[in-house]
Amino acid sequence: MPGSLPQGSTEISHDLFHLAQELTTDCPEELGREIILTCSVAKGYADSYSDIELAFLVDEVKEPDQYEAWLSTRGAVVDPATFAWGGGHTTRGAMPKPDP
Repeated sequence: MPGSLPQGSTEISHDLFHLAQELTTDCPEELGREIILTCSVAKGYADSYSDIELAFLVDEVKEPDQYEAWLSTRGAVVDPATFAWGGGHTTRGAMPKPDP
C-alpha cells in the first residue's frame, strides 16, 4: 500500500487514510500526477471532526469545478467555501497513483 502514517496515529486517521486512498485510486491523470494527503489525517491526529484534505500535483492547473465534479462522482462532499488554491504544506502520507 503506498504511503504511510506516523507511528501512533489515531484509529480515525487510519480509517480516513484508507478512504482517501480509495477515493484517489482512479483520479484522472490530468487532474493530478500525484495526490498528497495533508493536515490532521496525514499527521496522524485526526479525530471525529476531521476531514480529508488533498493536494494535487499537476502539470497544468485545471478549474476547481473539474476537481469538484470528479470528487462528486466518487461520493465525496466538497465544500465550495474551502475549495481553494495554494497555501498549505505537504506532510507524510503521499499517495502516488498506482501503475496501471
